[in-house]
Formats: sequence, C-alpha cells, structure tokens
Amino acid sequence: QEMLTHRCNKFMESNLTKVFERLETFSPFLDGSNSSEYRFDLVFVAVSKKEVDKTSTRDSELGRIMNGNRDALHHARNYGLFNSSSSSSGTSSRMGIPIFESGTDSAAKIQFPRIQQSTLQFVTNGRPGAGERIYPQTVPAENRPFVSALDLGVLELVASIINFFTAVKAEIFVGVKGSTYSTDVFSVRYYQHKEEGGGENYIVGPGGIERLYGPAAPHACA
Repeated sequence: QEMLTHRCNKFMESNLTKVFERLETFSPFLDGSNSSEYRFDLVFVAVSKKEVDKTSTRDSELGRIMNGNRDALHHARNYGLFNSSSSSSGTSSRMGIPIFESGTDSAAKIQFPRIQQSTLQFVTNGRPGAGERIYPQTVPAENRPFVSALDLGVLELVASIINFFTAVKAEIFVGVKGSTYSTDVFSVRYYQHKEEGGGENYIVGPGGIERLYGPAAPHACA
C-alpha cells in the first residue's frame, strides 16, 4: 500500500481488483484445451501483509483504493482467485485458485545460530551495548543457542528475501510496471534462464498485461 503514494505509482495499476480481473481474462494463462481452466493451480502473491491489512482513514479516492485492495486480498485469501461468487450474498459458490503469502509467516519460523556479542554489536551499527538489547535480561545468552528473525529485528528483511526468491523460482512471474522489486525479479529470472529464453515473464499496468522478452529495462520513474 505504501507504493500508492510513491512517485512511481503513475506507472502502476493501483486497483488490486482490476489486477486480478486482468489475470483472470488473460488468454495466455488459460489452458488451451479448456477455456475455463488455467495453466497454474497455485498463485504466490508477494505483498506486505502488514501494509495491505491496514484500514485507510483517507476520505479520498486513494483511501477507497487502499481499503478496496485490502478487501480484495482478504477475499482471495478466503476463496481463491477467479472463483464464482454471488454478488447478492457476497458468498462464494466455487473455490478459486488458492493463493499463498510466504514471507512473514516463513521468516517467523527461522532460527539463526547465536553469534558473539561483539558481532551483534557490529550488526546493529556498532553502538556500545547495542547488541545487549537483543536478548531479554531474564534469559542468559548461554541459554539461547538460537535467535529468531523477530528477536534480531530483521523479520521484514528476511521475509522480503524469501518472497524474492519464491518469485524468482516461479514457473510464471507477473510483475508490476513501475516496481523496482519486479525489475529485480525480472533481471534475475532472465539471466538464470537465459539459455531457455529468459523465463516466462509478464508485466501488468494500467493498460493491461504484456509479455516481457529479454532483460528488464533499467528502472526509472521519470
């Protein structure tokens, strides 16, 4: 959601519902032998759950888009993508393609080996005593052989790394026009799969979805 106020937003499709609709009707994603089936049965969505789940109090079109994106993601989590739903009841009659968001939940389960206090101080900008705040005073360091990403204050960083490489390894990747994150994923996928044509990459923007061939163009918002 924070990107909705970024200067690169002018290149992006801000409405998540419209993004899902474009994915649903994009013919290259349909199974050639069955127009009601898709070439994939699971969709990974790289988003910040913390940001998307926020309720905007803005009395403006931007605020309505933010809250609409939150509701669209909640619906996709509960019922999947491209499901049949009743507009009158708001309930779903057919489960769509499941989505998953890996980063934060996976990062919370990762445990790092405990390292020397001096090294911790260096990692936390080297301020005297900075590393000491990582461990509660009631738990001796020698009794903590492992420490979590949350304890280290790097949960979001670790989550973003997990999300990035999940996107890199996907069979099909749909990035967002104007996103540095998407540009980086495009680039890594292209050079990792250059011998096979650079991977199957697409980019979505206000004008629709396009196939991306070759390496990604340098990122620029100007």
